[in-house]
Amino acid sequence: MSASRKRTDSSSSSSSSSTFDESEDDSDEDVLERRAIREFDNKADQAASALLYEAELPRINNSAARNKPAAAATVLEYTEALNLFNRLHMCGLQQRALPSEFNPTLITSILNTVKPVFCSDASCLQLSSPVVLFGDIHGEFQQLAKLTDILGRPPGRSYLYLGDYVDRGPQSLETLLYLMLMKILHPTTTFVLRGNHEDRRVYRHFNFENDLMRIFGTSQGQSLSGLFATVLAYMPLCAIINGEVFCCHGGLSPHFNHNRFASCQKALVERINALSKPVLFRRHDFVADLLWSDPLDLSDYQMPNLRALARTVDEWCDQRIRVIESQVGKVGSVSRARSQTSRVSNHSTMALANSENSKEPIATVVDWLPNPRGISYVFSRSALNEFMKRYKINWMVRGHMFVSNGFNESLGGRCMTLFSAADYAQKYHNTAAVLVIEGTTSSSSREFPGRIIRYTKNSLMGFGGSLPVETNRWPREIANRARVNY
Repeated sequence: MSASRKRTDSSSSSSSSSTFDESEDDSDEDVLERRAIREFDNKADQAASALLYEAELPRINNSAARNKPAAAATVLEYTEALNLFNRLHMCGLQQRALPSEFNPTLITSILNTVKPVFCSDASCLQLSSPVVLFGDIHGEFQQLAKLTDILGRPPGRSYLYLGDYVDRGPQSLETLLYLMLMKILHPTTTFVLRGNHEDRRVYRHFNFENDLMRIFGTSQGQSLSGLFATVLAYMPLCAIINGEVFCCHGGLSPHFNHNRFASCQKALVERINALSKPVLFRRHDFVADLLWSDPLDLSDYQMPNLRALARTVDEWCDQRIRVIESQVGKVGSVSRARSQTSRVSNHSTMALANSENSKEPIATVVDWLPNPRGISYVFSRSALNEFMKRYKINWMVRGHMFVSNGFNESLGGRCMTLFSAADYAQKYHNTAAVLVIEGTTSSSSREFPGRIIRYTKNSLMGFGGSLPVETNRWPREIANRARVNY
């Protein structure tokens, strides 16, 4: 990707927002994501993959006890968790490093405490508004603490986080510990969904596991990494707000649109909640799709009209190259496109899925195509409409993609992609956003049942006040000034 595309204008309007697949940040990131995805081929279908999860726990606890014999890991009392959360919160506001008392034994205690709390949550949560939604955070802990301070701490405010708390950003560990302590303290107003980076097969190829080894040493860092993997596998996978807004990290699965999977919203929730925890998943099941899939018109580049879509994987690859050439027109773009689409051709055994109700399969509209990331699918507006009709869902909110404007509405305005890390990875000068869902709306309404609040890193960290309790008085932007007058 050229330098001009790496820098984005944080002042751009929503109508001109630019969206990128996070696997295309740069060539190094591309290599890391391909390497991580190969882990699913190598390990996900083997019984030994369970060692990344539950079987790690006894060894981790023994290792922590050996390295810190004076304070064996246990579970936290409420007052202790509250004190730790307050310490961590102040560190975020004051832009300081992780306090020294957060040693491996204490971190193990936090994980031991939050694990049964995550386990008690359903895999598909059913929530009511008002609730504030966060997209990808990616280690931007200081922004997370500042936003919590501005918007209001629970239990006075309910939060739903859509995944990807680690990697790429500078403070992955602090971000996870902060959210886990918040979940321990306020389990009925704090909801933390799993993203594709909340998986050791992924974060061991980015910087979270490396951060743990850098802070605590190789042995303890790897042990903590395994324990985190165990606990993260207990996180919920998706949520439905007010019975009408479907929320997850990635997106839909072709399984959802088949009558054998579920025929109504109640059956969908029951099917997802039937998963046993910890949730271990393979590359080609609906759990992977919830964490990895993308809407088609946000996947790398805008594609042509749906009725002009490819009918085979080879046509999909060729078409994608032509679109990139026409829209980018840069030297080397063809080789870049061929490099990207080579991953898609590995899906030669994956059938292109059409709408179940299509009278002419593979001849009209292709609802699902192989995802250029190399795992899961991209889904079309037609696929989303079928999902919404079957399950009486009116809207979808998801993360998983870098959006330079903080949010993007796609697939006819019914799918919102949310991104909540401003100045992403310390190299994109992007605006970020959170979403507050205040009430319900009819299926015929074109207005999303909520409001976006956008911010840049400078405007957020320079804001000196707090927002009113009433969400309808919140501004559309957190301005770069000391206080906002109402």
